[in-house]
Formats: sequence, C-alpha cells, structure tokens
Amino acid sequence: YQRRVLIWWMVKVTDMVSASPEMSAVVDGTARSSRHNRWSWYRGRSLVLFDGKCITGPEPGTLFCTHLVIIVPSTIFFGLVCPLLGASWVAILLVGLAILATSIVCLNICAFMDPGILPREESISPEDKSSEVERTQEVVINGVTMHLKFCDTCQFFRPPRAKHCSSCDNCVDRFDHHCPWVANCVGLRNYRFFLGFIWSTTVLGIYVIVFTILSFYWTSDNSAKGFFEAWGDRPYNAVLLIFSFCTLCPLMNLAFYHLHLVGQGLTTNEDMKSAYEFGRNPFKTGGCVTEVGSIFCSPIAISKMKVRAANPNGPSLLSRVTVSQS
Repeated sequence: YQRRVLIWWMVKVTDMVSASPEMSAVVDGTARSSRHNRWSWYRGRSLVLFDGKCITGPEPGTLFCTHLVIIVPSTIFFGLVCPLLGASWVAILLVGLAILATSIVCLNICAFMDPGILPREESISPEDKSSEVERTQEVVINGVTMHLKFCDTCQFFRPPRAKHCSSCDNCVDRFDHHCPWVANCVGLRNYRFFLGFIWSTTVLGIYVIVFTILSFYWTSDNSAKGFFEAWGDRPYNAVLLIFSFCTLCPLMNLAFYHLHLVGQGLTTNEDMKSAYEFGRNPFKTGGCVTEVGSIFCSPIAISKMKVRAANPNGPSLLSRVTVSQS
C-alpha cells in the first residue's frame, strides 16, 4: 500500500514539474514518454501497436495479401457479375457485402487481438535463471494427470494447452496454431474470431461461385447463346469462377476440420500431436453443442499481457526526471 501511495505521489510531482514552462521539454522527453509507452520493454516478436491496444504477429505483409485475396475477387463479383443477375441484383449485392464485411471484421479482430499471450516472468533473478530447475510439474484436471513443461524463454511452467510459438516468441494460452494468413497466433482469446473468419469466407466463396454460374445462365438465356459461349463473352467472370473454386476447396476443408476440432474439444496443436490418443480429454466437457457454446458464448478471457503496466525492471519515474534535470 505504501509503495502505491509513493508511486501516486511521484506521478503527481512529475505532473507539477511538467506544468512549468522551463521543465516541460524535459518531462515531455522522459517521464511523460515513459508513462505513455509502457509496452516498450516487451521482448517477443509480436508487434504492439497504438499503445498496447493492438497486438499482431510479425508478418504484416501476409495479412495485407489476405485482404487482397478476399477484397479483389469480391469487387469483381460486385462490379461485373451482380449487374447481370436481373432485377434482384441489388439484393444479391447487399447480401454479399454483408458477408464480406463479416469476413473482414473477423479477420482484423483475429489479427490485431492478443491471442492469449502469457507475460514472461521478469522478476526471476539471473542467479535463479542459471540454476537448475525441475523441468516438469504435474496437475490433475478433471481426474486426468497433466504434465506442465517449463519454458526456458518465458521462465515459467506453461499452463495446460499452452505452447511457446516460435514465430511470435511468446507462450500462448490454449494455443491452436500460428496462422500466417491472419499474421497472428490463434489461441484462447481470438479463436472464435478465427472460426468466424474462415466460415464467413467459406460462405462468401460459395455465394460468389453460385451466382457467377447463374450469371452465365442468365446471359445465355437473354442472348440466345449457349452456356459455354457465354464464358467467352465474359472472360473476367470465368477467371473469377475458377479462382473462387480453387480457393474454396482448401478453405472449406479447413472450416470443417475446425468444426470437427470444436466438437471434440481439441486444438490443432493437440490433434497434430495426438495428445489424448491413449487417454481421456479432460477439457471436453460435453457434446458438440456444449463445446460450440463454450467457444462462442463464453466471455472473452481478460488479457494477461501487462504491456501497459509500469516497467518493473526500469528506473523509477523520479530518477528519470532527476537525471534529465542534471
């Protein structure tokens, strides 16, 4: 309690000094920046943006490509295909825009949300880090014994289902996988948005394919040409149809795969490692409906990333102001 009171008074003193015209430049360059850039000592590879409000992975270029792969074909569909669909083309356009908006929103939330990063243990002394520690611990969850592994990078025992991501250099709670297409890990906090993204994009692909085929039939009926002759008159629509079909096949496979994982109460990491091949999954609490409800209807876990807290290893606020004055 006394420490909190002291920190509060330190901040008040700094604000009083910053009100002075002579010291405003000093404080703006030191203490004020330390209070606003509280995430600056973060050590992983994830990109922390907007004062810690957004956290994404180290592949922003692939995220940009993902937007292009979705938006460019959709624009061609809305601009060249929808006007060929008769009097109802405006309604078809609006429904398509709603599906596209859902896909883009889920993509960006998944990409810029903390997936469940577990902060590193910064309070361990160098002597403790260099000493030998027990490599595993055992905990019992729903009657099943789980082995917790010690993370040498983050310096703590990882919780069950957590894993250290080599791409982001973070331990992530309920780690599913690292997805370069969303430029982020998929974990405890953003998994529901990842599912929303792949399923809404799957529905968008089906929507584009169905109405692009109907546009060829509509064109052939109105122009007295055959179905395949209409392809030659609309080469862009034909390319759109082929591209959508080629991207829909793996995307639909991924969507149904994750639907299977949700029903089984598994993560991709657990399924790839066959984690419960010889035992019961302690995290499967019910049937498919219960598991789907636990993913989409449960509250989003509070972020454990303390990127906006005071740096426990840095110099105090008063010491920074004092050094700058001298």
